[in-house]
Amino acid sequence: MIDIHGQRVRLMGFDAPELEDRARCTIERMLATRAAARLRQIIRRGDNIDLRMVACACRPGTEGTQQCNNGWACGYLAVNGKDVGDMLVAENLAHPFVCGQYSCPKRKSWCPFEPAPQVI
Repeated sequence: MIDIHGQRVRLMGFDAPELEDRARCTIERMLATRAAARLRQIIRRGDNIDLRMVACACRPGTEGTQQCNNGWACGYLAVNGKDVGDMLVAENLAHPFVCGQYSCPKRKSWCPFEPAPQVI
């Protein structure tokens, strides 16, 4: 996710680890810090930055609402002609993440030793 002129945009095509209290483990938090720093570095070093807005993968009629990406817009970001998601995936700082027309797949865990859910 990036902020552009006060608008939050979820970057599509990849899933990066979560920061701070949204992280499920220490490894995810560490990787999230590295991924965020790398994304900032890519953008700062770029001469040609292209943000292409796209429709989010949400149920019809929910785009722009809390029921669709918390109201955030969706887009693809390319720097110097290269998709930033592809760069982060190649550096093991993101997983490929391709959504369908109206929904997205379950996210892969960043926590290799995440405990299994308890059955009661």
